[in-house]
Amino acid sequence: MKSGTIGLLILGYDKKRYDKWFDKISFNDLMKEYDTPENIQKVFFEPFMKAGFFADEGEISASFFLELFHFYLSGNIGDFRCYHIGGNPQEKVIEPMMRHFLDRGGRINLGSEIENLMVDGDTVKGVYEKSKEIYVYRYDGGIHIIKNDPVEKSVSSKKILLQDIPEDDYIKADLEGDQTIFIGFFGGEVIAVSGECTHAGCSLNWDSVKRRFLCPCHGGQFSEDGGVLNGPPQNPLKIFKVNGKSLESQIVQSAVYNGDYFIIAADMPGIKRISSNMIKNSDAEKRGEFERILKLKTNTCIVVRIWFNKSTKPDRNPVGFVSSYKYITVYLILSRLNEDIKECSKITGLHCIEFIISGASELTDISDEGLLKVISPEIGGLFPELRDAGMIDHSFMRHDNYTFFNKGSLNLRPPVQSVFKNLFYTGDWVYTDIPVFFMEKAVITAKIAANYILSHEGAMPNNIYSPNSRGILSWT
Repeated sequence: MKSGTIGLLILGYDKKRYDKWFDKISFNDLMKEYDTPENIQKVFFEPFMKAGFFADEGEISASFFLELFHFYLSGNIGDFRCYHIGGNPQEKVIEPMMRHFLDRGGRINLGSEIENLMVDGDTVKGVYEKSKEIYVYRYDGGIHIIKNDPVEKSVSSKKILLQDIPEDDYIKADLEGDQTIFIGFFGGEVIAVSGECTHAGCSLNWDSVKRRFLCPCHGGQFSEDGGVLNGPPQNPLKIFKVNGKSLESQIVQSAVYNGDYFIIAADMPGIKRISSNMIKNSDAEKRGEFERILKLKTNTCIVVRIWFNKSTKPDRNPVGFVSSYKYITVYLILSRLNEDIKECSKITGLHCIEFIISGASELTDISDEGLLKVISPEIGGLFPELRDAGMIDHSFMRHDNYTFFNKGSLNLRPPVQSVFKNLFYTGDWVYTDIPVFFMEKAVITAKIAANYILSHEGAMPNNIYSPNSRGILSWT
């Protein structure tokens, strides 16, 4: 479909046509097809692409790249605004939203995990909460862990020999269903700790050097006895002693929530888990939607925060997109952006920078210390003034639930309205004919879902302020 240069293609953006023409080719294919000069591709387009997708340029769909570029730059540059919240998202965004919801009679059930849907024909009648029953007991020279999963109607077990459990330290036991539990010897007693973060249910890691549990998703930290140290979690970890043959348990009972309408606002692993179960419970006509969702892919993104004993140059931009390095894609000088970190920097004299790493799939098996060695030369190249600075502390957040916008995946994405008349999807993995991305797409799909419900109830739908759907040079 070549006609003109890459610049004219971008300015002539038309979502309906471009989705059809360019989904099955990659970003690299697009650059080659439109004879894009290599320096323009490497210095201008690739940094933007990597900062948005955290993936290799040969994998990303050209249609998604063009949509991203149109949304953030060419299509809406005069109307686009970006506001930095200046603090912890939990305190600045999530908690105020929760209070607003509760003040109006809503209910919030934290710590639950939706596993399946209760359906009747073309209507969803309720949702099943995942039941997690983990029993831990000491017997016959070892620690036995039994997991009962009523939804799957299965029981799994694991045994850890006592001699394999470290003294004054923990060993991680991975269970079926992406659940973990930590076992350790402290003061001659066997201690079991839940491996599930109390904020959003992510699996924790144990740092034996820092003596704390670390959440790779949102930066939560817990002490060795389960207490909250840092980050968004509000509640401590479940912890108990394992004595003799008596069963000690961590139990969350399953529940069913009924309603008239259901909106699933989940990340890719969450919706794929629900879809996997729905395939077993849906007729052939509806099964196809869930089968397509299961074919969608996720990508890995690594976020590194480092505290230095020296500051950056004062004229340095607080946010930067990087074009000349293999791994570092974006940096954010949090000591100038985040109010809490600003205050901490004033008190301690330390300065915090956050780095977002692309190409994370090849770094998955590298330890945090090993990864730090890999990116240190790039940090020194970006910030020469920090080459002789000390790294006082650092934390790593490894996100493996990032939506992957690979070529050929457009037709796999469901619309907001599901195959059930009262079930709706929201998120950046959902298809909409509005050119919008990431968090903004999650918001707009949620508004579309809400408008479906308002219209069905005879209420006036809310206005949705959407971006321009066509470029300034698009033709009819």
